[in-house]
Amino acid sequence: MARKFNAGYYFSEGFHSIFTHGFMSFAAVCMIVACLLIMGSFSLLAVNLNHTLGDLEKENEFLAYIDDSCSEEEARALQSQIEAVPNVSQVTFVSREEALNEFLQGREHNDLLDSMPATVLRDRYRIHVDNIEQMEQTTKLVEQVPGVAKVNAAIAIAQGFVLVRNIATGVALVLIGILAVFTVWYIVCRAGILSSYVLPSPGRVFQSFCKMLQSGELFRDLRISFLRVGKGFVIAFILAFAFGMLRAMIPASAGYYEYLVQFFKNVPPLSMIPLLILWCGIGETTKTVIIVLASFFPMYLNIVKGFTGCDRKLLEVGTMFGYTERQKFFRIMLPYAMADILVGMRIGLGYSWRAIIGAEMVAASTGLGHMILFAQQMSRTDKVIVGIFTIGIAGYLTDRIFGLLISIFLKGAGENGWN
Repeated sequence: MARKFNAGYYFSEGFHSIFTHGFMSFAAVCMIVACLLIMGSFSLLAVNLNHTLGDLEKENEFLAYIDDSCSEEEARALQSQIEAVPNVSQVTFVSREEALNEFLQGREHNDLLDSMPATVLRDRYRIHVDNIEQMEQTTKLVEQVPGVAKVNAAIAIAQGFVLVRNIATGVALVLIGILAVFTVWYIVCRAGILSSYVLPSPGRVFQSFCKMLQSGELFRDLRISFLRVGKGFVIAFILAFAFGMLRAMIPASAGYYEYLVQFFKNVPPLSMIPLLILWCGIGETTKTVIIVLASFFPMYLNIVKGFTGCDRKLLEVGTMFGYTERQKFFRIMLPYAMADILVGMRIGLGYSWRAIIGAEMVAASTGLGHMILFAQQMSRTDKVIVGIFTIGIAGYLTDRIFGLLISIFLKGAGENGWN
């Protein structure tokens, strides 16, 4: 007996299949379009702000109007005094005739002269600054120069424009890189170049991510890994600082332990896992020791570099003032080495994340590393990718936070070649 064709049944089943399997892919496409719209919005905002500044209010320029009582020769003589102001890189004299021509340029009706600002009919200097963040202080110094009647800086607009422009540029660059990766990923999955078992679609990964957030599984493993990293990192820093301080205070002591440091520096911490499991089991001690071994050496080397690189002339000055060795260490050597210490801590934090993930894959029953390994054993490639993204984002955020603390505590002097 022939089966009766049911159009409504096939339509509902087809719609359900499309909705179930294609919704997340559609969501990924919508995210890409939304990112492109955000990029366009930032670009338009930057362009609009750039136009509002006008020709005479550039992002790193301001105008200094000359007093009406000054002749053109006297006004030109002020240039050397303005050039001597800190942060001023270029000074250009603009006479009132040139300013008037600039104002009337492109305007068809001379009746605009009635609404023309009075400052247009003044001699002025167009002043270019090196650092826009110090523009407010620079304008105050220029105002104190005899003969300067008024300063027009548009500081808030200029700084706001530069801030938005920098944010828009940074966001655009980040989004372009992310969109490129996700676009290639989506195309590969859509074209069927790789099977969904090997490389699941972005929609499927996002769906698994949402489920793991709802169940609390992701937060639980992330919290455990954070606690392990923090504990091992603190212990490693204390040991590195103690040995670095010992070497700085008593240089001869390095001969007793330096060869051991150089030996273990070349031993990968993950190669110690089998031995540590035999000694300590799969408890927290094993993970802590692995983190200490991974993060100790970059911190120790940077701390030693900071202490031993201290300017000898500063130490000689401390000796002339009667400083003891302890006072020279805490008042001269430690502040001098602070940038290297913080950079070493930042590098060591990254090594801690690398080590803990490897340790949790072998010697743990919880944590992000264990989550990834367990997902691989259960053939859940989507969860593996979620774990990888979580690790990368967590490590990146902690690194950026640490970099922010460096810039705050050292007031921008802690870059030390580290961007």
